[in-house]
Amino acid sequence: MTTTDTAGTTAIRTTGPASRPDRQWWALGRLQVADALRGLTVTALVTLVVLAVMALVSRWQGWDVVVMDEVEWGGPPLLIEGGRTVLWISLVVLPISVGIAAIVHTVVGTARSRVYLATGATRRQVTLAHLLTIGVMTAYVLAVAAVVLLVLGRGPDGALDILGSEVAGGGVQVAVVALGAVVAPQLAAATITALFLRWPWWVGTSVLVVIFVLLPLVAGFLPPLGEALERADAWWGSDLLTAAVLVVVFVGIMRRVPVK
Repeated sequence: MTTTDTAGTTAIRTTGPASRPDRQWWALGRLQVADALRGLTVTALVTLVVLAVMALVSRWQGWDVVVMDEVEWGGPPLLIEGGRTVLWISLVVLPISVGIAAIVHTVVGTARSRVYLATGATRRQVTLAHLLTIGVMTAYVLAVAAVVLLVLGRGPDGALDILGSEVAGGGVQVAVVALGAVVAPQLAAATITALFLRWPWWVGTSVLVVIFVLLPLVAGFLPPLGEALERADAWWGSDLLTAAVLVVVFVGIMRRVPVK
């Protein structure tokens, strides 16, 4: 059961099997998962409404509407060809928008860690709840992406044709690439947020500067290092490996997050 005091702080109180200390993380995790699924579903619905409005406006203006069946598109959404205005709409923006919403929710949820700790949850319970939420959101985003591919490809065979060279390595490789691409950014967001919770702001800022500014500069001045980083990034399992490392780092940081 969830209660809210007069100050607006949410407290987690459970009865039954979930009230045991070793199961309280599950109660907290269910609360976070429910909140996350609501947010991702609203994002998906809003994205579909925006696409539908764009299509209706285009019809009203007499434009041609083309639904793209490509995963990547580098051209402008509005083109003029042979005196006709063409609006290109891609359903791929649906899983992209849901994925971005998952990252945002990860940041917000991790930032609430001190609130959960202050209401009596342990660091282990909070960490497990965060990881559970990230796992569920990852499955949600992948499910949306799979549905979009099936719709665009009009079936499994067409979906594989859309992916093209991405499936050259087989189904396992595609699954690893997709899983890593979705879960790694969420874990990175959670780890960075936990970093700012654990230490003063300048520590987290310094780490970000080293990773996103100094490391690329050093790689530019040292070609062998730059080439090695490019090869590592091109490997199909790099994102999932990064996610595994981030889990370890995230858990280590969360074990020392102060309550205040």
